Amino acid sequence: MGDDSVVVDVNEALVKDEEREDDEDDTPDIQALKLCAQKLQWTVVVPHLVIMELNGLSSSNTPELAHAASAALFFITSITLFSRSLHDLYPGG
Repeated sequence: MGDDSVVVDVNEALVKDEEREDDEDDTPDIQALKLCAQKLQWTVVVPHLVIMELNGLSSSNTPELAHAASAALFFITSITLFSRSLHDLYPGG
């Protein structure tokens, strides 16, 4: 990736800040990613392994974690509405 790349730690992005007053489903990092993706200013790359991890976390016994992971999966699915193409990156793919 070139100079215009941004790497986001999914574990950090899913952490909920209890003091926020904005959208309850999104952390500030997720909101920033959504804005960049919707404006087509950045290429958002989501490795296949991240999708698999989020899928597992969406079944977590911790309701907050399950909700955050489900919201992230919903966003990743809906982002195809804004992108010209969606690339699934995984070893051998």
